Amino acid sequence: MREKVMQHKLIFTTILIIFHSLLFISNSQAQWSTTPDTAIYLGQGEPVGLIKDEKGGAYLGYYSGDLVVNRVDKFGYLQWNPPISAVKQSVPPYWQYEGSIASGDDGSIFAATTEVLPVTQFDWEERVWVNKLDSTGTKLWGNNGVRVSLDNLDNRIPRIISDQNGGCYVTYKQGTSIYIQHFDSLGTRLFGNSSLQLNTIPSNTSTDLDLIKTSDGCIVLTGLGYSRIDSSGLVWFTNVPSGSQFGLGVVGATGDGSDGVVCLGQYGNNQTQTIDAISIRVDSSGSFVWNNFTNLGGIPWGGVEIYEERFIQRNFNNSFSNFWSFKFPDSSTGSNTYNLNVQANSLDGNLLNSFYSPILNSTGRIVQGLIKSNNLNNLFFWTDDTTPNRIGFVQMMDLNGNKLWGNNGQLFTNKTFSLVKSLSDTRGGAILLWSGINGMLWLQQISRHGNLGEILNDYGDLNEDGVIDTLDSQIVLNSVVGTDTLTQNQFEVGDVDGDGKVKVNDASLILQKAKGLIKEFPIHELEE
Repeated sequence: MREKVMQHKLIFTTILIIFHSLLFISNSQAQWSTTPDTAIYLGQGEPVGLIKDEKGGAYLGYYSGDLVVNRVDKFGYLQWNPPISAVKQSVPPYWQYEGSIASGDDGSIFAATTEVLPVTQFDWEERVWVNKLDSTGTKLWGNNGVRVSLDNLDNRIPRIISDQNGGCYVTYKQGTSIYIQHFDSLGTRLFGNSSLQLNTIPSNTSTDLDLIKTSDGCIVLTGLGYSRIDSSGLVWFTNVPSGSQFGLGVVGATGDGSDGVVCLGQYGNNQTQTIDAISIRVDSSGSFVWNNFTNLGGIPWGGVEIYEERFIQRNFNNSFSNFWSFKFPDSSTGSNTYNLNVQANSLDGNLLNSFYSPILNSTGRIVQGLIKSNNLNNLFFWTDDTTPNRIGFVQMMDLNGNKLWGNNGQLFTNKTFSLVKSLSDTRGGAILLWSGINGMLWLQQISRHGNLGEILNDYGDLNEDGVIDTLDSQIVLNSVVGTDTLTQNQFEVGDVDGDGKVKVNDASLILQKAKGLIKEFPIHELEE
């Protein structure tokens, strides 16, 4: 009898060991890579977006046939296998494209996609569908979601943003017009079954749209005009100044901190015969300030234009960092060359510092992303177009333009680096989703120290126990009175207000976070 019991225990122990071994192997395959030669492989598709999951990880959206979402934790483990169809599943001949995802501000996700039904070889119907998912991936607005409009079959290219009350705003193109719908937390259409028409744009205008959050709604950007929306509908609409040769686009826009918007675009300057990078600010009342725009710098005419990907980051000191590439056509080869440019300007539109670049020699480099690291530094991402694989790099720079990771930045990946989506990892580093050769999708993380796959403790967690509590607050107080000396890492995570110092205010904020009195630290403000 005793032998049988021992045999059963041995079998059970063996099974347990095998199970944990399989679990470890499975998890190891999804963990962050620590080398630029590898990354987390997601399959083939097109990246749509990254949003914070409020726990140091991210929700990621991408097209793999349908628009799907997955969740990666701070350690690099994918949570949903297989990934979840974000809105609805389309059965051929239906197919999907041009969607977006957004944070619900409470750990939830909003997702929108365009579903296409071919009618004839040259005609098709398009519908925009929207859904909301909770932190477990459960769909809250039905298995298929809800449509933005019921009386039109030509809705496409949705952009989505939270209304900060459990619902969302969705703007989209219908024919040559721009519309917007407002959903409440239950998925009810608040702007009627036909949505709200905003303005008409020429059919040959860029189809790109963007939404910027305001305190009471959002601002819709179309490249030719701006519309401010609140819960009751349209507040104001304004066109770009008449007679201006603006090729604004709307890629590269951010809030100005006062319910207005700042955009990075281009301008054909007849007087100087240059293509200029310009920054435009529209205030909360819809008025253009800065004498319509601030000139950030230009290049002589000759087919030159600004590359369509452009980025702008609002900084804690109310300045704006602008990051773009000029594109130079080479008629002899039929190809293009690029460079990198950074210029900061103030809330008043004045230029700060001089023109600079995140790399010593920026020729042949293409802009791919810009996000905040902390209140003093930003992270800049680019593709090296001079290499066969078009590999990816990152640089950390302070607000004065000083390079903190050497003259050439850090090699991020040896894989082809394009269509990049970037997000703060909430610890001063970044999480990136991008497309490589043959549409292969990759996911990677880099720490604020410039190390791939390095998992640092959260801001406020000075004793590295994974919990923000009174003990962490006391460590800060002890350092203030001189009874303890902080390590470099403790100093970094103890500066939760982001002023470059660790003092009593940081201890107070950590205590407030421990008691649930604040949702996030000031250092996390302005993180996308």
